[in-house]
Amino acid sequence: MLKRALDYSLALLGLFIFSPLWLIFALAIWLEDRGPVYYVQERVGKNARIFKGIKFRSMRPDAEKGVGPVQAKENDPRVTKIGRFMRKTAMDELPQLLNILKGDMSFVGPRALRPAETESAEGTEVKSIFQIPGFKMRSSIQPGLTGVAQVFASRHLPRQEKFKYDLWYAQHRNMGLDIMLILKSITITLNRRWDTETNKANFFMRLIIIGLIILHLGKISAFAQEYKVVRGVIDVHSKISDGKYSQERVAELAREKGFKVVIFCESALRKWEYGLWPLRNIVKRTYQENSVLRLGVRKYIDRFAALKKKFPDLVLIPGMEASPYFYWEGSPLSKKSSLVDYYKQFLIIGLNKDYQNIPVVGNRRFSYFSINALLSLWPILLIILGLRLFKKKAARASFILAGILFLANNLPFSTSRFNVYQGRQGIRPYQDIIDYVNKRGGIIFLAHPEVFSQKAYFGIESYTAPYPEDLILARDYTGFSLILTLRDRCEVLGFRCGMTEPGDIWDKLLLEYIAGKRKNPVWIIGTPHYTGEAGNIDSVETLFFVKDAKEKDVLDALREGRAYVRFNLRSEPVNLDEFSAQEAGNGLIQIIIKGSQAPSGGPLKVELIRNGKAFKRSEEKDAEWAVIAEDKLLPDERKVYYRLRIESPSSIILSNPVFVEAKK
Repeated sequence: MLKRALDYSLALLGLFIFSPLWLIFALAIWLEDRGPVYYVQERVGKNARIFKGIKFRSMRPDAEKGVGPVQAKENDPRVTKIGRFMRKTAMDELPQLLNILKGDMSFVGPRALRPAETESAEGTEVKSIFQIPGFKMRSSIQPGLTGVAQVFASRHLPRQEKFKYDLWYAQHRNMGLDIMLILKSITITLNRRWDTETNKANFFMRLIIIGLIILHLGKISAFAQEYKVVRGVIDVHSKISDGKYSQERVAELAREKGFKVVIFCESALRKWEYGLWPLRNIVKRTYQENSVLRLGVRKYIDRFAALKKKFPDLVLIPGMEASPYFYWEGSPLSKKSSLVDYYKQFLIIGLNKDYQNIPVVGNRRFSYFSINALLSLWPILLIILGLRLFKKKAARASFILAGILFLANNLPFSTSRFNVYQGRQGIRPYQDIIDYVNKRGGIIFLAHPEVFSQKAYFGIESYTAPYPEDLILARDYTGFSLILTLRDRCEVLGFRCGMTEPGDIWDKLLLEYIAGKRKNPVWIIGTPHYTGEAGNIDSVETLFFVKDAKEKDVLDALREGRAYVRFNLRSEPVNLDEFSAQEAGNGLIQIIIKGSQAPSGGPLKVELIRNGKAFKRSEEKDAEWAVIAEDKLLPDERKVYYRLRIESPSSIILSNPVFVEAKK
């Protein structure tokens, strides 16, 4: 890494330049009190690893007797005469160049603290440094000789306040900032002002200067600046289709639970037919329930206009849940019949009036004129034959009547590619609906492919097996929705489907994308499939990163994967406030993860996944927590992705991936 190369080179140069001073300080320390020259002690390094730190001794040999390892105060009587000079110039840190050569430290980073160090404030309990908020994130990077806290914070500032400086550096560090801090440290050393308050200019004024440098280098997290998180619930149903409550009541329930975005995905068509050959459109039995197409698409969209006026504080979006294709096994006339794949469904958002012609089995509005449509006019031949060839009235009437019956059966003389009597048709019916939505600028998700569904309609069994393989076969869809929480695996009636663990189907799809085999990445959303009959409206939610809480911003977030899924196992869930990754030059990548949880939330496990493999795992206990990781593009890598899985007693979070591409 470039930073390590700089550290190593500067450490060697420093040892060469300051070797005469090294001898002078060593002799002065020994002459003052005949005590040891060096002070070797345990220090906390990166990821809380303990190492042996070495410094010139600047205090009396018995400085910690009776008080332990506490931070030095202003005019501390334990400091020796030569020690006071060394502290002003930071020369007591000179032997730590050896720690930098070994790789225990860096030139720039948080101060290396002692593991037994404590801090107390008036009226508060004594705390170990490990208990100070932000320690976990602070220790995610190497400690340094100098840093933001060392340069800009008072030496006597409490650790908890100094940690704020260190955390700021951890989030914004880059090579330009490091060089600026090193140059500033040299200036302070030459002026012998390391222990004076005149050096410690107002922190926020300093941050403005630093911020301008970082902004110039393009290193400020645009993610944190531009986006806010809003809670959303997707795939809720009302009485318009198979829901228990009115749209107004569903909106009220969502508002009560704190949702800002509500996306209704009412059933497109709930209609099942079985007809007897050869007059299947005449001699048939039909079952139909409430749906969008039965109500009418125009009425459905108009109802949202009124609903938005009633709930101006909510973002209410009309969507549709469609079953493109299902088929019969056996015959309803016998006791051995089943309706197969009805619950192989899609969630469609953003079409509005184009919902009307959605290509689903049973929607007569979707059809096209074809050769098969021309062939459906064949009954006209029966009518002609009856009129021309038969003189007997009975024969003529029979042919004419048969022709009329078959013409009526074949109306409206246009055809759909598929019907419920054709059996399994592979991916083709589903790719049809994906293509239809894409051509009209909509958003389409495969719905809960991990679920095994088995229900009975009008006394006939209906079942749909999990269909994760369709995620691989289908192309150009937006993503898929999840409804299960048990590590996304279903083991019902012998079916088992892995979805989102490292290396599972989702990673295979994402790897196809970065390999150029797919045009777009595949995103995920969480859907409770709320109908009011069972489950809670907030059992699964999707949280959007948006610039503003408006319908367009939400739809853009869905298209671009700026959202994460949260399964709520109990109250007080975990929040993910930021997840970003950026290429920092020379193939280096910095990943920032920040979140929060209730103080009583318990430990949470954070797993960072890189290109389908577990990359970093950590356990977080703080109410406000952060993880910073560093990575490097391999020589043959042009693009990588990272995604998160977070588990706690209260929540499971799955993030969408963030992609980093090598700079050209």
